[in-house]
Amino acid sequence: MAVGETFLSVYAYSPNVGLVRFGTAPANGHTYTNTGSDHGVNQDSFGNLDGYAWGEHPLDRFRVRAPDREQLPSFLHADRRDDRLRHSPITGWINLATNLITVERLAGNAINLRLSEGGFLVEICSVNDIGGDGIISETVRFFNAQRIQGQAIRASIISDTIGHSLGSQTGIEGLTFSNSGGSSVSGQGITARLASNCQGSSTSNIGLFAESAQNCYGSSSSGSSGLLVSGTASFCRGKRNGGIAIQAGIAVACTVDGTGTVSSTQKHLGTP
Repeated sequence: MAVGETFLSVYAYSPNVGLVRFGTAPANGHTYTNTGSDHGVNQDSFGNLDGYAWGEHPLDRFRVRAPDREQLPSFLHADRRDDRLRHSPITGWINLATNLITVERLAGNAINLRLSEGGFLVEICSVNDIGGDGIISETVRFFNAQRIQGQAIRASIISDTIGHSLGSQTGIEGLTFSNSGGSSVSGQGITARLASNCQGSSTSNIGLFAESAQNCYGSSSSGSSGLLVSGTASFCRGKRNGGIAIQAGIAVACTVDGTGTVSSTQKHLGTP
């Protein structure tokens, strides 16, 4: 076991986590390049970690104990003294970058921060090639979830985020959305209460569904509608060739992309 000035050469073990290798020795003797066979975890002069660790056994739970956010080693924040970041079984590379957490190639769920407890913020992170769900958290910002078999992203507040579901689950789902994009093959691309500056798409379902939408775009290849808003859709655009591009209670200054139509009992400001 060794912790050098610039790299880690250590194995860690616990009954819950199993054996995790943080590196043996970098090929250049200074820092891991994390290319080819030269993988491991580096550290800077402040003790910040960056690199890859290898988990050889299933990882059931990573437990974070911190009195405040400042002591957490990355952009994964928690608001209580005793919080948990829960994972499905993991066998593979775990990126430990200080400013970016990347979870990839998992058979189950990637990140589950339990919406029922609230207070969790996850930002500037990504999950890729996940067999289950991508992330569940209270607030998600600057997040990228790609090639997710389950639901890509579920949170109360979502901004500047992209999520793609490969199956029948919703791309991204939550309450308040801004500047985000969601897509799904057979589920809804985006499901939200309030959406602004968002784009949702689905192959065989609704591209974007919301109670209220402003400056949003929804598209569908064969679903019931490209964009469905139960309340007011303002300055929105929809696409569903040969079908309903936009369906809204009130449509204000909305437009159609392609050959679809707008279905609304109240059309204003040039809505066709």
